[in-house]
Amino acid sequence: MVSLPANCLSYCISEFRIAGFNKIEYITFDEIRSALLKLIEIQCNYFSSEVSKMKCPRDIIAFIIRYEGGNKTDAGEISFKKLCKSIFTLAPSLRLSTLADSIFPDNNADISELMLIHDSIQELAQFYGLLLTVKRDIARLVVSDEGWYLEITDEEIFERNVRAQIAMKNGALQKYCEDGFVVESFIDTYRKVFGTSEDLVYQQIYSRPFFYNANDLTETQFVRLANGEIPQKGIVDLTDIVINQKTNAYLRGLILDEENSDLLLSILKPHNRNFRSRFRPIIKINIDGEDKYVTTQDIYYEAIVQLASGQYAHNELPDEWTNIKEFKNAAKDIFKKHSKFLEDNVESILKAEKYCYKRNVTSLSSVPCVKAPVIINGQRLPKKTVGEIDFIIVDDASKTIYVVDAKYLKPTFFYMSFPTDAEKFREENGYEFKLSNKIRWVADNILLLSRQLKRKDILEYNVEGFFITDNLVFYSIISKYPIIPISNFIEYISTRDRFCFLPKISI
Repeated sequence: MVSLPANCLSYCISEFRIAGFNKIEYITFDEIRSALLKLIEIQCNYFSSEVSKMKCPRDIIAFIIRYEGGNKTDAGEISFKKLCKSIFTLAPSLRLSTLADSIFPDNNADISELMLIHDSIQELAQFYGLLLTVKRDIARLVVSDEGWYLEITDEEIFERNVRAQIAMKNGALQKYCEDGFVVESFIDTYRKVFGTSEDLVYQQIYSRPFFYNANDLTETQFVRLANGEIPQKGIVDLTDIVINQKTNAYLRGLILDEENSDLLLSILKPHNRNFRSRFRPIIKINIDGEDKYVTTQDIYYEAIVQLASGQYAHNELPDEWTNIKEFKNAAKDIFKKHSKFLEDNVESILKAEKYCYKRNVTSLSSVPCVKAPVIINGQRLPKKTVGEIDFIIVDDASKTIYVVDAKYLKPTFFYMSFPTDAEKFREENGYEFKLSNKIRWVADNILLLSRQLKRKDILEYNVEGFFITDNLVFYSIISKYPIIPISNFIEYISTRDRFCFLPKISI
């Protein structure tokens, strides 16, 4: 049963019933999806109303300061940082006053109730993300006056989800392919395009703090700090820079203001660039009727890394930057380079393991596949072609020919991001549809492959397909075709275990 403060629980159940959800038990996919979304929305509203009680600037500033640094692997600290990010999202909509009393008058203030509410939102969102990814009846939700609880009733999904969670905790979401060149390219382009404006912001962040607490400095650190050898931690005031350059696309792309202050969307769409300090590190706060724009070194650094490796590397940019031709072209080039980099790594592994393979197949024995029509059940689909095949791999041990698509996908760390990946694969004309066309074409033209490879023995081989990605894709637990991280694809070929990248468990 969910653990929430009594007032919050009473409010949530009441609002849930008022919204027309009168059942105790919810079982079908559609029922649970609607009920979960409503519970998340209600809790977000309650959380927002609690945060809106903060009228003193000190309270908001305290969360910004406490976010800086900390143990990034400690579970409690991670949970606290998530809480801070949600408060940052709401901060631009608050109207603060220096005359208001502080809710948290000391640094050891009790924020346990806020944490409980926020943790509950995160838990529901995680379950909601799992449900949308699997997209079928897999669970049971019970809602009573005492609270609610969720359980996965599908044993297969339960086991795979647990295995995937363990794999993710053990680093399965980390990139396999080293891509330092992406960040380097981003920084070079970033500085070149934004020039003086970027210089002003950088200098302000790393040399002139708005607030600083030196209580924990060692003597050595103090001397280095006084000599300008290490940057000073604390809140940085960027107000003058922003006010003087209100129309600057660079700054507008980094500002989190009222238009971006939507907690529900920040929870439901964690990779949307508009609603989180993860992508917009300059936080607008209104104090005594005046707009202030602040950030910290950690918040700024985190956002720049995310914009580089999580957006730019995948040919995505803040909306305010999309009309900057130089940035757009650089992002396109980097995406192509990185996609090729993944394929290069796959090829180097195939060579090392001495597999027979073909890469970037556009034809077999002079018969093109790139422009070959897609034919299903004897019907030619208009405006559809088979396209280039990334890899054809021959495995003699299992007498199987594998048709492989290498997909350079954005790492997704949030359950609410997993459905987005899932739709890329299973949507109409999605990745799975395209791979199925390539598998069918190779199977129908295996004689052409036999001629090109000069191997008659493969005429009796089975033709199958799978995807290779840079890291774990959660949708792989239910995908039509195996989705295998590059670090495990040889193991998959040799074992034919489509979940070889997930740890074995006993349940």
